[in-house]
Amino acid sequence: MGINRTLSTVILWKMLFIYPSFFSKVCIGSLYFASDSPLSTMYIDPLSRNILRELCTDSRITATELASKLNISRYVATQRVKALESELGLHYTIEPNYSKLGIEDLHVIRVSFSKKPKDDELKQIFGGSRIAQVVATVKGGYDLLIFTAAESSQEYLEWETSLDFKFSKYGVTLNPSTIGIMHLGFIPINNALIQHLDIDDTYKKILLELNKNSRSQIREIGKSVGMSEYLVRYYMEKIKNEGFINRYTALVTKSPLKYNIAYFARYTVADGVVERVKKERNTMYWKKLDEMPVVSEFQIMWSISGSDRAFTVANYDDYRQGMKNSVLAHNKVYSKDKPRVVFGVIDNVLLGYFPIRNIDTKANYNTLLWSGDIF
Repeated sequence: MGINRTLSTVILWKMLFIYPSFFSKVCIGSLYFASDSPLSTMYIDPLSRNILRELCTDSRITATELASKLNISRYVATQRVKALESELGLHYTIEPNYSKLGIEDLHVIRVSFSKKPKDDELKQIFGGSRIAQVVATVKGGYDLLIFTAAESSQEYLEWETSLDFKFSKYGVTLNPSTIGIMHLGFIPINNALIQHLDIDDTYKKILLELNKNSRSQIREIGKSVGMSEYLVRYYMEKIKNEGFINRYTALVTKSPLKYNIAYFARYTVADGVVERVKKERNTMYWKKLDEMPVVSEFQIMWSISGSDRAFTVANYDDYRQGMKNSVLAHNKVYSKDKPRVVFGVIDNVLLGYFPIRNIDTKANYNTLLWSGDIF
């Protein structure tokens, strides 16, 4: 028995040092296993979920910092990050501070067609636009979802009018709403918009690189923009001090959850709505979970003004359970306010990156202080 155990140990160590890539895939880089977890068809273990949350909270965190924070080796941290990048299609980018960058107009638009255009036609219409940041087809109560960002309301209105003309042959109905408060989630912006911003050219060059990959090494950024590492560090510190970036973050482009339910709501507001807002936050957005999810259940919650009053995106692996936890739960909370909800499931992201992340929802929820500081 002793000889067999010794032999097994020797073989294991040889596999580790002679075939490290094999070992890392089987024992270290492995992310998911068969599971009955209701959160996902892909079971990603707790360590990888914690690493993903750290990357979504600060995508520039180093492997050394990850290792120290999670009490693992630097090698394990590096291999897990690589595996997450591959399996979940991580896109590293920035969460911008819109007002600091001079982006004054943010809209979310639900679009319905009498005759649906093909995806290729939609890509052609929106291709190269600096106003449209995210465009996705939807199955359900509407056909298209658009997130926009513009430097002025006039610029946005001109773009919206031109969109009406471009879609006229499809019998289009645009339902735009101004985004007032981003309680949760954000709009990733495209490089065409950054190029057009009225900010220092050096800031702009570095922001463009960070927007493409916020986890890029300093030397890689320096090589791309033609600067020394010292200057890149200097200007990144200046960018931080200017407040142009709220955070460096990671987006999941290959979510293991099948259903992204995106719903708009309007109300006839009745007395006592403040208490219902509190209840919604505590029972839906901030509820305690038995385990950390792969991606957060609720990704977006915006207070909006215009065609609708609220916009929410939630993620689920089971459609019926998802509807129960999101749209139906919302309608139950606000039953006295006669909610009119239009909902659909995100089908295909045609432009930009849909902001799916793993973050601490309560810690990152922007609570609006109304009269009396009720929140």
